Amino acid sequence: MAATFGSLPPLVNLAESPIVYNLVDTSSDPLKDSYQMVLDLYVYRGPIANAATAEKFTMNKFPIDLGIVGITQVAANFDVSNIVNSFMQNSLAEAYNLSILENQWFIDAQAYSKWKVNGSYVTSTKVNSGVQQKVLDGYYLWGERQLLYSSSLEPFNDMVENWPILSSAPSNVSQSISDITKPFYFSGLNYSDSGGPSSFPKFYVIEGSNGSSITHVQANTSTEIQNNSQYTVNNYVITGSDAVFQGSDWVNITTYGDSSNVLGQPINIKIDCQKKYTPTRIIFKNRYGAFDNFEFSLVSNNTFEVETKEYKANALNSVEAVYNRYDGSKTFYTDGGETLTVNSDYVNEGFNDFFKQLMLSDEIYQVLEPSESLNNFGIKAELQPLTLISKNLQFKKQEVDKLINYQFVFKYGTPYKLTL
Repeated sequence: MAATFGSLPPLVNLAESPIVYNLVDTSSDPLKDSYQMVLDLYVYRGPIANAATAEKFTMNKFPIDLGIVGITQVAANFDVSNIVNSFMQNSLAEAYNLSILENQWFIDAQAYSKWKVNGSYVTSTKVNSGVQQKVLDGYYLWGERQLLYSSSLEPFNDMVENWPILSSAPSNVSQSISDITKPFYFSGLNYSDSGGPSSFPKFYVIEGSNGSSITHVQANTSTEIQNNSQYTVNNYVITGSDAVFQGSDWVNITTYGDSSNVLGQPINIKIDCQKKYTPTRIIFKNRYGAFDNFEFSLVSNNTFEVETKEYKANALNSVEAVYNRYDGSKTFYTDGGETLTVNSDYVNEGFNDFFKQLMLSDEIYQVLEPSESLNNFGIKAELQPLTLISKNLQFKKQEVDKLINYQFVFKYGTPYKLTL
């Protein structure tokens, strides 16, 4: 038996975490000259048939001997996450236009070995993985699927607390918003790796306390998902013009399967009365590669800072050797930057992990006042990119602090002169 797969990555992976193919060989081939294990990786979109024309990456490794007495058995691990993560080029916000999220890829692989015969390499028969893995733009923060090489991997949908809604907000805790003029985002994954067809998310119902509702149907049926591997992340936006917001005290987002059975826990949104301070809506990429929202409803402040670079001017007149006492340091470059300080309202302790993801996110935006025309995200709103300045946060517990609120400081991503 030549090199083959010992274990495969899970069916759904997050690109910023290890995605490992394990190759093993129990034959006598490893004893041959310059023996190496080889993995061909194919990265593509759409059905598995697209793998035939996909971009291919070939990786070679000298294996390690597993040290099993009486038999020859070698193995090598190939982590392909850096390769796949390099395909996640487009901003999630750019793809957030009420259509299929582009930042999702599929991978397939072949395993084989090679060694030298008379100075030239020969290869063994190639073994296909036979499984199409999906990769999303996210990361593992809490060590999901720690038993990477176990045959009893926990399904991806069991790892997402609010699956199939890709939100990291705590279950059974309502988010609060007061400014319904700003859009509310959520994403849904139309895939399940456990259960029958009825476990595939089919549609979302957004229901307001005023009796109005909206139904969003997923882009693919379970049959299409199973037959064509069209696993997709669908993105949805609720705006102030939607009837569910008008006069409602709360809004629930509930997911239903093919047979209209409820999947997962509903997302609860509490609509508060207008606060004293103008709220600041922040959206950020969470660990599932989707957007989460949070409204900071207490006081917020903007601070403007100027950066100046100087150079030392020549104090001697170039025509006559006369010292000019007024020439000294001169301004070489100047620009301005603005910071935003926000404060949360009093929140449940369950949001502590939620804020960890905000601090780790590499994509954060402030949702500005609605514009009069549709932007490139398909909605009437402007998104201002932010960079988090706050580097540490002392998390509070309700057994110690009866009231919990947090402060964050952000820097606007665009220098002031570029906004003029």
